[in-house]
Amino acid sequence: MLTHIQITSAKPTAKPFNLSDSQGLFLTVQPTARNYGGLAIATSVGRRPFTSDPGPR
Repeated sequence: MLTHIQITSAKPTAKPFNLSDSQGLFLTVQPTARNYGGLAIATSVGRRPFTSDPGPR
């Protein structure tokens, strides 16, 4: 989990970097000292069924 101390102590560097926690929350720190937050969500809808190549149409 990102804490208030981690967020406020993040200093900008020459390249953007991400701070993230184990639950998908992240903070991108830009060189211009702007911070962007977000939530990365990955879902699985199951396996794709095998389909053979139908050949030329």
